Amino acid sequence: MLDAANYNDKRFEDLKDKLNTRIAYLTNKSYSSDRYNLSIKTCLDQVFILSGYIEILDDILHCSNCYKDFDEEEIVTKITTQLYK
Repeated sequence: MLDAANYNDKRFEDLKDKLNTRIAYLTNKSYSSDRYNLSIKTCLDQVFILSGYIEILDDILHCSNCYKDFDEEEIVTKITTQLYK
């Protein structure tokens, strides 16, 4: 059984994996569009935003005091909302 801290760590790691998958998808989509002149509009700004969220999750995982004043549920909700835009 996982305690609360391990549960949150696993949840954050899973969220990081989803972010990395989405970044890879957007990057490949942009590359393919450019390479084959598909004119598919991709928003690379989204890649930078998602990359920033990975840094935030890393900070939360490695620094217990960095985000202690923030609500973890609110952070996860915001990241998840941005992930599926």
